[in-house]
Amino acid sequence: MDDIVHQYKQMGIAEDKEELIFDDDDERHTANDGKMTFPLVGKVLTDRKIKLQIFKKLMASLWRPVKGVSTKEIGEKRYIFSFYHNLDMRCVLDECPWFFERNLLILKEIKANNVRT
Repeated sequence: MDDIVHQYKQMGIAEDKEELIFDDDDERHTANDGKMTFPLVGKVLTDRKIKLQIFKKLMASLWRPVKGVSTKEIGEKRYIFSFYHNLDMRCVLDECPWFFERNLLILKEIKANNVRT
């Protein structure tokens, strides 16, 4: 997970287009405890400060993942959401767009080939 965090700390929004910049490929990731995870990286588009605990609880209650989700802050308004089942992650992506306090949450699946070791 630390490789993912390191790589996506660099994630940003293109100044002129207001979009997140990513690479694309396919695979799954393993959490530190050995469980397979299905991670998403996200960014909240806001100028306001986000209270992490409130954000984590609200998004988990909206998404209601059956197998759970862990959320890690990787930078200012940047997060990694690790789902423990592919269907939980897919449901979240299928229901986009998501908002937090009326601010857009941009989500993108992290593919294994995007992680540089």
